[in-house]
Amino acid sequence: GLLLIADLCLRTRVSARFRYGMWLLVLVKLLLPPSLALPTGAAYWLSDYLPAAPAPSASFTPTVWVTVPSVVTPSPELSSMPVAGPAEPAVVRHVASLQWQGLMLLGWMVGVLSLLMVVLWRIASVRRSLARSRPAGARMIALLEQCRAELGVAARVELRLTDDMHSPAVCGFRRPVILLPTVLPPGLWPDGLRMIFTHELAHVKRRDPWVNLAQTVLQVAYFWHPLVWAANAVLRYLRELAVDETVLVKLRLQAQCYTDTLIDIAEMALRKPAFSLRLIGIAESKRALERRITHMLKRHTSNRAALG
Repeated sequence: GLLLIADLCLRTRVSARFRYGMWLLVLVKLLLPPSLALPTGAAYWLSDYLPAAPAPSASFTPTVWVTVPSVVTPSPELSSMPVAGPAEPAVVRHVASLQWQGLMLLGWMVGVLSLLMVVLWRIASVRRSLARSRPAGARMIALLEQCRAELGVAARVELRLTDDMHSPAVCGFRRPVILLPTVLPPGLWPDGLRMIFTHELAHVKRRDPWVNLAQTVLQVAYFWHPLVWAANAVLRYLRELAVDETVLVKLRLQAQCYTDTLIDIAEMALRKPAFSLRLIGIAESKRALERRITHMLKRHTSNRAALG
């Protein structure tokens, strides 16, 4: 809530890169242990107002019941009767009922398992797309290597062509792969491809796939918290906005040229965007793209790609 108020006050005064770094504090907060004794928990600051737990009594003496068998002199009539063996002790079973805490834990486990199945299904979908893709041509690879050198990306990035997607995207952690749709219009060559490669390489340089992985894990674990979903939506939007600023600074472009390329790509992305749990693409939603273009056309772009 404090970050949301600060973002509303600073959104017109600072860069998107600064706002993105500020919202990353939400992920840091969620990664910390949720212990009540730590300053990250609300009970740490409200400990003076919370009722204290009653202390156990030190003078507690347990009560022990001892059964002493009585001595009975058998009569002559009973002495000739068969004697039965010792009686089996009665077994008393106590069945504990499931409390509300257990029901909440059960519901959380069901929700986590359901979302994990969705994540695994999307991972398998990405692997199938990678398996069906094919390597790009020599000219595209040479242009990608040139953009990688200009941006200063140390990791090796592979470029592959796919028929399964309508918008460029990057996937992978240790070995990043840029998936380029085969239906890109010919008018994008070569300036449009340079913008696309710079955009996706900026994601790799900023290690956005790793941040997206952390968002996915935390969103699965905290699926019941609406503010986590809202924070992830803000992070996804600011991530693309920060990369847009990086592209404009690195390529020294006018916002009009870059936004025209984004619109050309968005016209091909006819399918509904994914659940934002598998790929990082250029055009993730129409509303977010409209806001990004409006931001770039109305805001002054800085001359440096630092945090700001």
